[in-house]
Amino acid sequence: MEGFDQKTAQQMLDAMKEDGLSVNMKVMKSIVAGALEAELEYLRKVGILTAKGEFKDGEYDDDDAFDFITEELCKKLPDCDAYVITDYLEYYFDYHDQVLTENGILEWL
Repeated sequence: MEGFDQKTAQQMLDAMKEDGLSVNMKVMKSIVAGALEAELEYLRKVGILTAKGEFKDGEYDDDDAFDFITEELCKKLPDCDAYVITDYLEYYFDYHDQVLTENGILEWL
């Protein structure tokens, strides 16, 4: 990860620590890094992100994205319990949305 993704990951982890989130931070760090990569892959898969890194209009299905990212994380982290991955992934989405909203990138209508 470079630039935005790296900054986003660090902001998310910092917010989790600040909130006193009761998780294994080593595992969470792996989840955040893997989920950011998997989410970009999902965006490419559904055509929202082009090969050149440009964003296009498209349908982002939360459930489909969650399932895709969960599968990718289970492959990348085979020693991690699937239930832990799904629990931690819920935190990932909450904090990811929070960071994007705080940075003016995501706006809820």
